[in-house]
Amino acid sequence: AKTNGAYAIFENTGALPRVQLHTQWETVSDDQSLSQLADLNWDPASAVLLSASVGTQPPPSVAPSADDDPTGHTAKIVEYSPKHIKVATQSTRSTVLLMNDRWHPDWKVEVDGEPAELLRANYIMRGVSLPPGTHEVNFQFAPTALPLWLSVLALCFSLGLIGLLTWQGRQAQHTLSTTNLD
Repeated sequence: AKTNGAYAIFENTGALPRVQLHTQWETVSDDQSLSQLADLNWDPASAVLLSASVGTQPPPSVAPSADDDPTGHTAKIVEYSPKHIKVATQSTRSTVLLMNDRWHPDWKVEVDGEPAELLRANYIMRGVSLPPGTHEVNFQFAPTALPLWLSVLALCFSLGLIGLLTWQGRQAQHTLSTTNLD
């Protein structure tokens, strides 16, 4: 490796993993979440902040425990595509799965094939509460069809308006030509 070349590769050793199980979490308001995330003394790898202001019901906060064994909790991405993510998890106690991808209300989540509540974690990330055990978690992006139908409606309205204006223009031209003949 050359240290004085035109290009460089950097490794960010402080980046959080894409998926991570947390045995400690805190339910906070958006303002509290933002101030906690900005605090340099807060360790984002040790706990997750769940938002209480998106209409969801996050689980009650859990404080650190002396019997917490981080080796007893695993999360691994099994499949990853832009609109579908499958994660395999295993844990000996209740956890929150933090998915370090942007939260959006059109993301849906299933745990072992059953619908689960999508939580907003660390202000902009996705999360889901998991009971102890082995689980398959599926995140699916399923946007509503409303924007599509509004676009189709606007297109139909525009075409109808163009047709009406064209018809009225021809009618006015026809009326004008018949009055000139008289």
